[in-house]
Amino acid sequence: IGKEALYVPKYMEMSSKNYETLSKFNGFPDQKNPYEPFPAEGFSNLTQTFGSSDHFPCSQDVPTIQGIWNESFCINGKWYPPQCHPSTGNCKELYLVNPEWSGGWFEGVIKNLGLHFHVVYLGREGLIDQVKKLYEQELGYMHYWWEPEVLVSSQRSSRFIVPDYSQECGSLIQPDPKYSGVDCDQEPFNLYKVMNKNVSKHEPDLFELWSKFIITNKDQMNMMRSVHSNFGGTGNMSISEAACNWLKTTTVDWPSWIRINEGDKEPGQMQHSISDEMHNNSKNEKLILILLSIGAALMTSAFILQVLFHLRSAKKNALKLRAPPDVGSTGYFLFTDIQDSTALWEKNRTDMYEAIQLHHNCIRTLLQKYHGYETGTQGDSFLCVFRNADDALHFAHALQIRLLHLDWPAHLKENITELMAPRKQEVAKAEAAVKFLQLDSNLQHPERVSEDWPPAMQGKRVRSKMWNGLRVRVAIHCGEVTTSEEISGRMVFFGTTVDHTKQILDAVVSGGQVVCSANVLSMASQAALVDLCLLHLGSWEMQDPVQEMELVSLSPKNLACRQCQFLPLKKIKQLTPAAHQCPKAREDTTLVFCSLVDLKLMEMQLVSVLKMAPRDQRFPFRSIRSSLISTADLKNVKTHVLPLFQEVTEGLIQEHGGYIAETRPGFYLVAFHTPTAAISWATNTQAALMNATWPPVVLLLNSCCERLSSECERMFRGPRVKMGIAWGDLQAVSLHSASGRSAYYGPTVNLAARVEGLAVGGQVLVAASADQDAITSVKTMIDTHVPNATSIDLGAFHMKGIADLKQVLQVQLQELSHRSFHRLSKDGGKRLSSLHSISSGGVAMVEDNNKSNSNVDSSRARITRNSI
Repeated sequence: IGKEALYVPKYMEMSSKNYETLSKFNGFPDQKNPYEPFPAEGFSNLTQTFGSSDHFPCSQDVPTIQGIWNESFCINGKWYPPQCHPSTGNCKELYLVNPEWSGGWFEGVIKNLGLHFHVVYLGREGLIDQVKKLYEQELGYMHYWWEPEVLVSSQRSSRFIVPDYSQECGSLIQPDPKYSGVDCDQEPFNLYKVMNKNVSKHEPDLFELWSKFIITNKDQMNMMRSVHSNFGGTGNMSISEAACNWLKTTTVDWPSWIRINEGDKEPGQMQHSISDEMHNNSKNEKLILILLSIGAALMTSAFILQVLFHLRSAKKNALKLRAPPDVGSTGYFLFTDIQDSTALWEKNRTDMYEAIQLHHNCIRTLLQKYHGYETGTQGDSFLCVFRNADDALHFAHALQIRLLHLDWPAHLKENITELMAPRKQEVAKAEAAVKFLQLDSNLQHPERVSEDWPPAMQGKRVRSKMWNGLRVRVAIHCGEVTTSEEISGRMVFFGTTVDHTKQILDAVVSGGQVVCSANVLSMASQAALVDLCLLHLGSWEMQDPVQEMELVSLSPKNLACRQCQFLPLKKIKQLTPAAHQCPKAREDTTLVFCSLVDLKLMEMQLVSVLKMAPRDQRFPFRSIRSSLISTADLKNVKTHVLPLFQEVTEGLIQEHGGYIAETRPGFYLVAFHTPTAAISWATNTQAALMNATWPPVVLLLNSCCERLSSECERMFRGPRVKMGIAWGDLQAVSLHSASGRSAYYGPTVNLAARVEGLAVGGQVLVAASADQDAITSVKTMIDTHVPNATSIDLGAFHMKGIADLKQVLQVQLQELSHRSFHRLSKDGGKRLSSLHSISSGGVAMVEDNNKSNSNVDSSRARITRNSI
């Protein structure tokens, strides 16, 4: 019997193995979250698996599977059910090989049972590697596979329990998971033996043997493990030895499978002759061995080749990783420095000499383990470089753990305590600034022990001390390796990346702190960050050349409470707030959801324009007879739209004192201390984006072209942005585990998102309580405190997930008063055919003249494009 299913490791709790526990979870604070053990959104780095986003299965560029997944949501190698979306990050990862392996069955099950998983397609080798890594670390995961097969047996997995298969359920399968109704397990299927027709015809003995031949799942697993060493097998037998061993040990009456031509014997003599025949007839014995060997060979040869290939590759990769990066490649530079080292030398030279030996040995041991390259030392500082972000981050994590548990000289601790005493006030001030983020209690009082702890402590659950011995600060930054030179047998690197790494290290005041650029984190896998606590420090200005850089403070989760005691960075200029400098959860704290509209449509329109280009790389548009656009310009459009959007938006966020709580391409969630600051930023951003210097080719796109009102006043120009604003009931602020930014929780977050969902491109909507006093108060606030802004009441609305009726107001600057939008309907945001335009005088309803106005706008748009 064969079975395709979803599997989880047996060491996970039973509640994680049953769909009812997961589907009934409603997110209440007092309810244990059964999804907690599973990998979060972004844990898997698919670029490492596939090498390039061009090869992702189920992506924006390859949205359909054999032409039948027409409406399923695929992005960057992942499939999302309706209950999940990449923007929310509320779903966990579940692993499949590719969309075709299960034919959309388990995608349908996830959708219909309401499970909060999105599917990550890893490929066969990628899935096997991922399962092995997670199993070794005893982390939670769920994946698709089948049995009998070695992976689920050797990794000791259990089937994830979903409703049993029924014919009624099976009849609801549809090729596209969006329309599939299946919510049950797959039907078990029989495993069949196959034989070539000619062999069965001309070899009747072999045919009869093959017809009777049977092997259990357990025997199959044992044979495979005895032949190959992958997945925990012994690998100590040849294929023939494994077959012989099965013949000797099995309880199956396999001699009865053999056909013996003894027609002259009496029936009673047949049974006695079988063993004699088998003893004397080597032909029959070889027949059994051949059959078993063929089966074992088919099952094991692929694994043996795979193991040999990985062994050779691992050796080559290990040698390559320990070598310095080449010029032109990306280097991950990591510099270290001991806090107060000069003062410690002056206090006790003997102890400090011993401590430095321990420090140097620790660093060089870890460099060997994590494939780092020591480019040199400066006093007690180490200058190192790595070939990938994961190794650099693993090294930094392991270094802080190892230093904490070294056997330091007796008086060293006393000397360090004496030097730290004058800074107690500064440390207390820093601790008070971070305390409101409410670091999770299990981070402040850790019990988990990693492999980088001393052997005597591994496997135990202990409470960690926070400080011990030398305190080492670390800086990590990455960039292109531009210049290198061999000096005294070591490769030494120069250039902007090296200089900026030194500036970061000089800015770090506190020993024990690891500060890295956001670029490093963006190149790291989720596995490298799983044991780190991140605290976003905002953007800072680097010098020579001047460059804005986001910095993040890292600490092992075992030592997360250290984040409260690190002093602020010095010597470099801070440009944007850190996570602990964000607006607190107060009544007037205001959230703004801001989205670039039709970003995907823009990309599709640009592709269409590119296809029009002839081989000479220049082509005329019929509507632009006086200009020619090169395809090189078109290829750069995507790189122009998002950076300019980011430059304009973030520049005004800084001016208005906002805090970016979440960001991704084309989206911002921004927090402000007051509603007036939020509304002022939103309205001014709309005007600034319209007046920005967009590339001419962007303004050719239907979704970005300039549009004029019937009075020939400019209404729109460039990409459209919609915004939703709300303030009030924020329950808490805490650190986001993946970004280190402050994350907001409470009904206001949902309300701001719903209001933004009502808006269209170019529109700013504000939510208020649905009573006249509140509406009047909001209007007065806007008229009084937001210069040149006008507001209009669009009515009361019921919104999904919002208990109370909410009033929605539209706000915009006087200079944009000619903008017109579809009227919002009362059923949650669907637009009606009629339009209303906002002006200082009120609402002008346009019913019968829609068509004529549309023609006027289209005409003006064509005139504008002709004039570019």
